Amino acid sequence: MAFIIKIDNPDFAKIIKSLEPMCSVLTFDFSERGLGLNVSDDNNSTAFSILLGTNHFTEYEFTGDGVERVSLNANKFATILGKMSYPFQMESTMDGSVRLVSTVGRQAYKQNLIDAPEKYHAKSVNIELELEKLVNDSSAIVVKIMHQDLKEALRNVKIDSKNVTITLDEDKLNFIADSVEVEAEVAAPLVEAVAGEWELTYNIKYFKDLLNVVSDNNAMTMHLYPGRKSFVLEFGFDDEGSHCRFSLAPVLQRKTPVEEVEEVVDEEFDEDESESELD
Repeated sequence: MAFIIKIDNPDFAKIIKSLEPMCSVLTFDFSERGLGLNVSDDNNSTAFSILLGTNHFTEYEFTGDGVERVSLNANKFATILGKMSYPFQMESTMDGSVRLVSTVGRQAYKQNLIDAPEKYHAKSVNIELELEKLVNDSSAIVVKIMHQDLKEALRNVKIDSKNVTITLDEDKLNFIADSVEVEAEVAAPLVEAVAGEWELTYNIKYFKDLLNVVSDNNAMTMHLYPGRKSFVLEFGFDDEGSHCRFSLAPVLQRKTPVEEVEEVVDEEFDEDESESELD
């Protein structure tokens, strides 16, 4: 394994900072396409698949075969990134570690890889493949919504309830939060109207955490699946294939989202089951 990438803007660090509170381990996939990041949160409630093409880096050199995967402690890696001066290099070493170096800040940090990373590498493969399969699933209702409209809707509907029910209503998504004392309802406009019916309930904290990965007000595509499946939300970083995809499991379903990502399941909900996977 051999790679050297040069990073000259904080976008990469912003992504890591957003994921670090949710994920204790980050697995990076280096290939000729660029840098991939396919991970789930520690509670198996969300799954992320991010690809940053080689054009996102000032320099990108990779001399491995196929895909080389590196798993790092997320907290330690985020701490190092927070100290780096731009531009800096991230590179592999001969002793099985990753080195970050900035000549501007006269900094050099070396972080060892996670021991026994096989399960993280296998999960990375499954997440990337199954999220790609889901976005190509023709059974989904596909809607487009601006990131800021989605973020504002979640912020405004949040009172004291931890769950929010989302319904599709032609040209908007309705967000309804219900608690003992307050019922809140907020609408977020879609870029264009769509046909179809859809309704599911999600943990509002997880949903808001997902949106923190995105900083710009991009148009986002939501794939809404029939039955009780995780939705997939995706957007492109550019026109050259770089993208971010993530899924979130609904409240009150049998399987965790990562199980769903690893094996796309379509089963009926047991009405007698009342415990939330996300509680």
